[in-house]
Amino acid sequence: LLGLPATLLTSKPDSQLMLVFGPEDQTHLGPFEATAEYPGYSRVLFSWLAAGLDIGLEEIEIRMEAKGTGWGAVRVLLSDMPQMSWGPPNSEAPSLTLLLTDLKSGRALRLAFPKEVPRDWTFAEIPAGNYTAWVQASPGMFARRVDASPVIVADGKVAQLEVSLSDLTSLQVEIMQGGRSYRGSARISLKCPAPTEQQAASANGNGQVWTTAFSSFIGPPYCVYFLSKSDYLVDVWIADGGGSPMQHAVLRQGTYETLVFNYP
Repeated sequence: LLGLPATLLTSKPDSQLMLVFGPEDQTHLGPFEATAEYPGYSRVLFSWLAAGLDIGLEEIEIRMEAKGTGWGAVRVLLSDMPQMSWGPPNSEAPSLTLLLTDLKSGRALRLAFPKEVPRDWTFAEIPAGNYTAWVQASPGMFARRVDASPVIVADGKVAQLEVSLSDLTSLQVEIMQGGRSYRGSARISLKCPAPTEQQAASANGNGQVWTTAFSSFIGPPYCVYFLSKSDYLVDVWIADGGGSPMQHAVLRQGTYETLVFNYP
């Protein structure tokens, strides 16, 4: 997938990337059916055809009808944030998202903070209801439930959440190719131990498993914010240079690390 544009490999909060495998001599596969379900909107069943990658990825826009259940807002106050020392990452994927799961239907809203991640941000036009709230980072190495109590969004009201990010850290990757700074698309792989009891029980051998996440970039800065402190194995792939040997990074609370990868 590295040969695809980096913008197509990033996960936007309101979209999904679906890949289908089939015979090479067919230009399209399908039709396939899928269902879109979001809180406050009627369920939509839609069909789609998958084009070959040599044709290019095709986007399907789905229009949903609001149920008119009332609309409120959620204000999020972030404290003790890691500084974005290198500026916002050059990626379509948001650095931080708010995940609201409706307690009644189980459906979820994934809301993206702006790239610069302001400390005070309000998400408007949230369907009225009771939610669990999680703050999640891209590429998926950090997730935190905001409060044990349900978040109540009422019509015309603003619910307020306070989230501390004091225990997080950051990583920057510098890429050199032929002695010069590389400025093209890249994919960074992060691998770290997954210490939860459930994951450890399913591990082989020594009882330790590893979690892997990927982050795709259009260009520099190649930086990942909002990482949990841990030992990481970091791998970098660039479009015209393949992969690199993994490097080990120990990311500690409240600090940041820079790794340099060299390509011929």
